[in-house]
Amino acid sequence: MLRSPDKQIRCFQKHLRTHFSDADLSVIVYGSSVNGRGYTRDTDMCVVLKRDDLDLGELKHALNACFTELDVRFYYARELANPVFFRDINSGTFAIEYLAGGVSLIGGNPFADLLTRISRPAYRRSLKQKMFDYVLRMRRVFLNKKRGKEELQFLHKYCRRVLIDLLLFNELESFAILNGLSLSEVLERAVAHRIIPSQFKDVPHGKRSDLFDYFFALNAHIGPIVFGLPDDHIMTVDERDS
Repeated sequence: MLRSPDKQIRCFQKHLRTHFSDADLSVIVYGSSVNGRGYTRDTDMCVVLKRDDLDLGELKHALNACFTELDVRFYYARELANPVFFRDINSGTFAIEYLAGGVSLIGGNPFADLLTRISRPAYRRSLKQKMFDYVLRMRRVFLNKKRGKEELQFLHKYCRRVLIDLLLFNELESFAILNGLSLSEVLERAVAHRIIPSQFKDVPHGKRSDLFDYFFALNAHIGPIVFGLPDDHIMTVDERDS
């Protein structure tokens, strides 16, 4: 369910109802606007165009008029029907499940149907590819000498994501449950399922240097697991304990 729509979303919904119909496009709001994990203040949105000849001028005008901070992606509906597993060029395999859990402002949510048609092997490959991306993003932060609030929020965000995907990859938890949990709650689940050692259960508070030391050590533990996972392999308890 979409958290109480703010004036920006209400503004955009008014434009949508005035100028477009369900047959024209689907607009899905997802991410922190839905799950409440407010690491950033922007709105995550995906627009699926159902008509190739749709005039985007009015849509872009509405987006610019209504939103101050927006992360929006555009796709054509026929891209989703491509037999090649749907990908996003900027971030590897697209997070189909995140989009499927989004809220539609108009035109329904085509990703909910797409999720039901993805084979289990393809789904698990997508999780592995996403984890590769998350681990590499975290490592890039460690190479940056800056140790500010935004960098820590970034690490929180992608640490949570990679642990969620590790739990999903090993079929230990459901996305519906994990997507509503905070980083500390995800860490507890990961420790309980022996994905990570108990030493990582509690994120330290205090000096930023201690936090970066913690995330560096955690990333060093997670990285080899992710990079060593065969697409069709589920870790045994012994492997998770090793």
